Amino acid sequence: MHSLRLAPDDFYRSIIEKANQVGVKTILDASNEALNQGIKGKPYIIKPNLRELSNLAGMELRELDEIVQVSREIITQGVEVVIVSLGEAGACLITQTEVLKGDIPKIDVENALGSSDAMTAGIAVSLTRGKTLKDMFRFAVACGMANTQFRGIGIVEIELVKKFFNQIRVFNC
Repeated sequence: MHSLRLAPDDFYRSIIEKANQVGVKTILDASNEALNQGIKGKPYIIKPNLRELSNLAGMELRELDEIVQVSREIITQGVEVVIVSLGEAGACLITQTEVLKGDIPKIDVENALGSSDAMTAGIAVSLTRGKTLKDMFRFAVACGMANTQFRGIGIVEIELVKKFFNQIRVFNC
């Protein structure tokens, strides 16, 4: 019988460092020690949810200023952008000089599983299309919201993304 072998905790770090050497921007969506180690590789963007960021900080984060403070500490380690998903409270994007908050409309949620992955996919698509940080952020949040509308996991329809994109209110904090 074969045992399942998981990737080592520093796997993402190693891959990110290799990508950085050839000028590829990376997005890290991980948790626990894989997130902690991955940050050391200096990804362009990390996309934790509030629980993952709280675990990384070693304390429960509740207020936006706490989220910003922890995110900026991460940015000093070489990450350029931190996007934190906040569930029904939306999301926030933090850089060294900017804080954006994305408020989402109240929607009925069929299934939230896969929404983080959908957000990450939205970030990747936006990066490849050269979108601004603000538009990338709105698109990523809209992708995450669109995923919640189906029982299946990872289903995102572009018409829903467009609808939600226009309903998300993004403002500077």
